[in-house]
Amino acid sequence: MSFDVPGAALSAAALTALVVALSAGESWGWGGRLAARYSSRILSSCGLALHALALLCLALAFGGRPSYVVSSGCLAAIGIGTALFMTPNNHAIMSSATADRRGIANAVRSTIQNAGGLVGTALVLAIVAGPTVAVRASAAPYRTATVVLFALCAVGTVLSLARGPQHR
Repeated sequence: MSFDVPGAALSAAALTALVVALSAGESWGWGGRLAARYSSRILSSCGLALHALALLCLALAFGGRPSYVVSSGCLAAIGIGTALFMTPNNHAIMSSATADRRGIANAVRSTIQNAGGLVGTALVLAIVAGPTVAVRASAAPYRTATVVLFALCAVGTVLSLARGPQHR
């Protein structure tokens, strides 16, 4: 199964998408070090806010033909935002559980994370693959999916900032 990215060959789209994985992978290490120094609530919220801003920039870029630099920059920011969110958020979840309940807490966390990934993927595919072929040739479904994801990240940022103090 493949999806066409407006104005890009499949190999170019794959290379562009690889930027997310590379930037996230590079960010995990220093994300962990930052999580040891700063509040999980602030770091997670900053990561989600960065992710949301990158999605908004990407949505605006879909109005025309985004350059490789713009697309890659937005995707790199998404990768970094993901890393900044995940590490401290996981730390906050695991540190809030008692030692005898950490296995269960991690299983629930992992299940919810995987379910969220599946629902998010289904949502994006429904938006992008749902329209007719004529509409799919335009950037409109991609922009719609990106705006929906931006809104979800913006709500997540507010909820992340609203959470209580971190357990140590």
